[in-house]
Amino acid sequence: MKKLITHLSILLGLLFPAFASAQSQTVPAGWSMLGNDAGAAIDVEAIFGNATTPTGISGSVTTVWSWSNALSRWNFYTPSMTPQEMSSYADSKGYGVLSSIAKGEGFWVNAKNQFVFGLTATVTPTPTPTPTPTGTLAGTAAVGSPIVGAEVKISCSSGSPLTTVTSSTGTWQITTSGQMLPCGLQVNGGTINGAPNATPYHSIAISFGNVNITPLTDLVVAKLAGTEPRTWFTAAKFDAITADNITTALSTVSTTLGLASTLGTMSPMTSAFVAKTGDKIDNVLQALAKALPSLSKTYSELLTAAATNNLVNFSGFGTAFAAAYNSVAGGSSTGSGTGTATSCTTGQLTMAYAGIAGVFTDGQNLCITATTTSLAFSGKTLSNPVRNTAVSAPYSAYKFSDTDGSVYELIFKDTALYEINVLMGTTFQGQLTPVSAPVGNRTLTLEFTASGILAPAVVVTNVPQPQSEAEFCGAVKTDPNLTSITSTTGGTTTINSCSYSGNVGNISMAVAITTPISMTIPYTVKYAYGP
Repeated sequence: MKKLITHLSILLGLLFPAFASAQSQTVPAGWSMLGNDAGAAIDVEAIFGNATTPTGISGSVTTVWSWSNALSRWNFYTPSMTPQEMSSYADSKGYGVLSSIAKGEGFWVNAKNQFVFGLTATVTPTPTPTPTPTGTLAGTAAVGSPIVGAEVKISCSSGSPLTTVTSSTGTWQITTSGQMLPCGLQVNGGTINGAPNATPYHSIAISFGNVNITPLTDLVVAKLAGTEPRTWFTAAKFDAITADNITTALSTVSTTLGLASTLGTMSPMTSAFVAKTGDKIDNVLQALAKALPSLSKTYSELLTAAATNNLVNFSGFGTAFAAAYNSVAGGSSTGSGTGTATSCTTGQLTMAYAGIAGVFTDGQNLCITATTTSLAFSGKTLSNPVRNTAVSAPYSAYKFSDTDGSVYELIFKDTALYEINVLMGTTFQGQLTPVSAPVGNRTLTLEFTASGILAPAVVVTNVPQPQSEAEFCGAVKTDPNLTSITSTTGGTTTINSCSYSGNVGNISMAVAITTPISMTIPYTVKYAYGP
């Protein structure tokens, strides 16, 4: 901040002639430098409002800043606080409270969204006060095993830093008060399987709810920030932190390392998970740790590659990861591009992939619908095949081409699908073969975690096992195990995320109650279907 103050104090003098007029301007979202040429001083509170008496543009403005040459300090204003809160916050940071902008003086506005700044416009106060933003952040800190008793530090784009400690299962939770998203997160210290944890891991929150902190999220932060995450976190900048940029960074990391097909629709950043073997994200984290030594690589080297945009040096990681994941998951990897299932719906055939990790992961199961004219899997349908006339009865072969260059050669024996050869162009990658699907009812074990506290497991016998992620997640809203939570608390339930893989389903939700106090409680529920 000291350097920023020095640089901007110079820039204010140099760039002032180029300031936009504040008398009537359309101010875009983000940072804008304006100048007051209205002919009189601007009453900041009257124009921008505050939490007690907001104006028509209060909701569009995050902060307003002005540099005082006389006092060599920043003057600060935000419509989201009351005058008392603003005074306390400014004092704690060494700022002044911006009350007036003199004629000819420049100032900065950080806008949440585009608005029209017009000094001649009528300012109409809204009778209902706008509260200081609050919300709950919670998640799991793990590396394939939970990080226990570690400090979680949270630094947001504005507001005081926050800290909390992880539980025995690696979960954590904290309620914000005036902090503004996005936020950077760091977990440091604690123990992993009883041994001291010497490596800090990082993550980013762009919305309230579940936010995990793991080596995978650490890699995403490194890719996004272009530097080592711990360096970024010491003076976190949030200019490039957008949902699209996070999605791009996550896609680059997961695709380059061959994790995408295994993760499917699950996000290692926000999908709730339990740090124990059998949970898909935890299995991925274990496989990530096992794959590195097999390539004579370290996590530090992988992190540096992500930060310097050199993940291409780990292009062979996918094969090592696939082998490690197959070992961790007991050969039952079931990821797919749009959801997973080990037993399929009527008309679909469960097929297992064996081969090079790429489009699929070795050991992955998919639900296939195939005829001699169409092939459907993972939410896509291919058509217009080319028949391989060199194959003779009782076999027949048809090649389907995808837009990514992959080719699927379907082999039929008589009229039944026998196998599918998977190629990239003309290079053989692996093979899909039919497997038996599990049948009958199962024993369901439910694990509830409320506000980071794991409740005793509940066992329900003779329960039908869902056949797909769509079936599992589609039935969540009417599941009596969840509706009972709502009826007990007298609140309302919001489902944040839902996933289903193999025989395990995970749900992240929030229950909002108003009596006896107003609060939001984060819940995670794990469904494990067994014999």
